[in-house]
Amino acid sequence: MRKLLEIYPDDAEANLKLGHVYMMGGSSDPRYYEEARKLAERVLAKDDQSVQVQALILKGSAMAGLKDLEGARGALEQARDLEPKNVSAWISLGSLHMQRKDLKEAENAFLTARSSDETSTTAVVSLANFYRVAGNSEKAEQIFKDALARFPANREIYSQMSDFYLQRRRFDDAEKVL
Repeated sequence: MRKLLEIYPDDAEANLKLGHVYMMGGSSDPRYYEEARKLAERVLAKDDQSVQVQALILKGSAMAGLKDLEGARGALEQARDLEPKNVSAWISLGSLHMQRKDLKEAENAFLTARSSDETSTTAVVSLANFYRVAGNSEKAEQIFKDALARFPANREIYSQMSDFYLQRRRFDDAEKVL
């Protein structure tokens, strides 16, 4: 990717993809978050509306990794404002609110992500996992059950739901799901 960007430094898609690669390494080395933020800002500087939201989400996520929670919130809210039905923006905002320990705002963001796109299994799984992490197993289980009923052929839901049961040592329920 770096070689490609040496030749085509303004390629928004390549900048964003490399930024996402850097995000994966950020937890082990915060310099990667900084690199991801720089790539997002390079894309934002070109003012191409088609990739603005993606670049803002990348920038916000990188800033959250760098513990700049206010800067992250600003970037993610800007992404949300540009595209109010963008599931990724809402999920990223929800994750940021969780990091800030604001569970009510996090829940609202995850609920909005789900209602923004009724067909998004990512939004549904994110909401269920929010409830899981927040310690509300009953709501998490209900969301997973509803998701399984709505998307019976989706492997991600089966995997997440069986993992949910396994973590609670409910082996018979995990086996039924699988």
